[in-house]
Amino acid sequence: GPNSLPFPLFGENATDDINTVVLRAFFTDSFATRTQTGRYSPLDSMYLRDVWMRETQLAMGHPSAHSSYVHLYINGLYWGLYNPSERPDDAFQAAYLGGNRDDFDIIKDFNELFHGNRIAWDQMFALTDQITAGNANAIYQQLQGNNADGTRNTALPVLLDIDNLSDFMLLHLYGGAEDWPHHNWYAARDRVGETTGFKFYVWDQEIVLDGRYRDRTEAADAGSPAELFNKLRASSEFRTRFGDRVQKHLFDGGALSTAANQARWMEWADQIEPAIIAESARWGDAREGESIVVDTGDPAVTVPTLTVNHWRVERDNVHDNYFPQSSSLALSRFITDGLYPTVAAPVLSQLGGLVPAGFALSIANPDVGSGGTIYYTTDGSDPRAVGGDLSATASVYAGPITLLESGTIRARIRTGTSWSALVDT
Repeated sequence: GPNSLPFPLFGENATDDINTVVLRAFFTDSFATRTQTGRYSPLDSMYLRDVWMRETQLAMGHPSAHSSYVHLYINGLYWGLYNPSERPDDAFQAAYLGGNRDDFDIIKDFNELFHGNRIAWDQMFALTDQITAGNANAIYQQLQGNNADGTRNTALPVLLDIDNLSDFMLLHLYGGAEDWPHHNWYAARDRVGETTGFKFYVWDQEIVLDGRYRDRTEAADAGSPAELFNKLRASSEFRTRFGDRVQKHLFDGGALSTAANQARWMEWADQIEPAIIAESARWGDAREGESIVVDTGDPAVTVPTLTVNHWRVERDNVHDNYFPQSSSLALSRFITDGLYPTVAAPVLSQLGGLVPAGFALSIANPDVGSGGTIYYTTDGSDPRAVGGDLSATASVYAGPITLLESGTIRARIRTGTSWSALVDT
């Protein structure tokens, strides 16, 4: 019979030619989960965390597994709330990135080969193993198939999608992912067609956004995306690029800005709130009466019958407390680790959108006492050249820029030899 499902199961933004559906339960994010002190508890179950992570990766501009929610019945017996999801396998890659299923190399979880071969994957890690203080920038470029000056070298394979890795790491560090990076991820690369290198995919991330604010910036498990990230931190060019991704997503309404995170959280919470009543009726007493210690040092708590009201308390806790606090915590950690610059980024009077012809765009230095100079371009190039010098295409900001046609403004502030993150709109 047919080997795929021709149905838009996951909505208009997802494929309607579905090969695999994973019928996910929620385990560590559900009323029925067991308790592990300092790790997870039925008391803060949301049925949302993994979905929020995958939806945020999509909002950051990367492919990720779409999903939905259903009530599951088994032979007429109500079994509770479940989460059908795509899986980022070879069929998924071909559907969203093009090409043939057999063209993709896929590594997942505990550095396991899932599909294709490991040749490019092992080559990528062998290159990062060679990183030293003296060659880190050159290897950073080589992983992208570039010469040391950042120009493309078609004789070199493109092994790694740097922006994807940066955003994947940024998301997991922001969320305080605990059961990661030693497993719970997918990576895929098209070895035949035009490729941007290995991309990483959120997978099975339920132990996040839980108020423990874990600092995972030093996690570097062998054979994982975090190992790549931590070795690439020796490259000043990579640190600059990562800081630019932080600027893009954490500020000015970006995908990881507090308001955007809260809106995405509530969008999915509102969908399932009535279903939590049914879930409570089915599983709300699964751990009733058990004595648990949520975090080391806390007093023991007896688990009640869990209801939608308990769920609402944790929903609001994540919305009101986790998102605002995690943003400031993540940023301070990045600054401490040299992953976000101490020079303030420029502030534009309007961040993109429609403007009338002749609109006067102003750019300001928020740290007026720094003595920094604003540089900008209107051709889409970076004011900062590879290596840290001033780009030949950059102009010094001396007053409002009159916009006569649509285009891209990119701006940075330079103080001495140090640059701010990039504002790109």
